[in-house]
Amino acid sequence: MSYDRRTFQRGFDLVLTLLLIVICSPVIGWCWLRVKRSSPGPGIFRQERLGLGQQPFTIYKLRTMRFDEDEP
Repeated sequence: MSYDRRTFQRGFDLVLTLLLIVICSPVIGWCWLRVKRSSPGPGIFRQERLGLGQQPFTIYKLRTMRFDEDEP
């Protein structure tokens, strides 16, 4: 891919991502509030993952299970 094409693609990806964050943030906020009100513990937690070339990155996730729930 040419430099111009990569630059355009990166810009397009950033603009689309920011637009989707703005559109989805009320729904994510509502879900976070429901999780916080229904059980103790954090509503959003972070995890370390390995990406391309085994480089670590941090991902933030909405909690979907009860905090400190005992495993069967």
